[in-house]
Amino acid sequence: MKTAPLLASLFLLTCNSASADLIAYWNLNSTTGLDGSGRVISTTPAVVADDGSSSVSATLDFVVGNANQLEVLTTYGTTENALNSDVAGLGYRLGERIDKNWELHFNGLDFSNRTDVEMSYAQRAADADPNFGYNLDYNLNDGNGWQSGITYSFDPSTTTSFATVTHDLSSITAIEGQSNVSLRFDFTSMDNNKDVVVDNFQIIAVPEPSTFTLIALAGLSGVSRIRGFRRG
Repeated sequence: MKTAPLLASLFLLTCNSASADLIAYWNLNSTTGLDGSGRVISTTPAVVADDGSSSVSATLDFVVGNANQLEVLTTYGTTENALNSDVAGLGYRLGERIDKNWELHFNGLDFSNRTDVEMSYAQRAADADPNFGYNLDYNLNDGNGWQSGITYSFDPSTTTSFATVTHDLSSITAIEGQSNVSLRFDFTSMDNNKDVVVDNFQIIAVPEPSTFTLIALAGLSGVSRIRGFRRG
């Protein structure tokens, strides 16, 4: 029995299985949840058929302290960080003064048997040099409430062109393997009359190696060592 080729094949299989799953995606092109003035009340995931393992039960909710703090504008959509050849469509403009009452929630995220969570989205300044930041917190919906995650501050040198912002959440190991996770942007700052636009949110996570693959690798590795001992 040739163990080396089998080990190599299983190694490649394990590496290939480590590609990230799409957990949820919002292109923000839907007008669902808008009131008559274009302000957002809430919205649901814009998941399309070829989004793989997206959690279609996930929701994105804006907890707005002042209705004038968020607008949906066709002039601010983008294809930056979009999936499936999505059109630019709408963009969400976070405006005026954001305080501790302003939050963005991502609910119902299923990270079962997954690790290394990552979030990304398209962002641009609508005005020059905005002072913009938030805490990205998590909630396991286990009765313990929101827990501190990471902090983010907008680079004031960023131009008014869209760029992708990526948050590596692998350091927040508490959310890994959990089936009902919420994430939130808890906004800490925003300069008055200097707005930021966001679009195309993606949340991905890496599947854990299957138990069968790990057992098979361990078994073949053991066989290889035994044969080595016999040859010695």
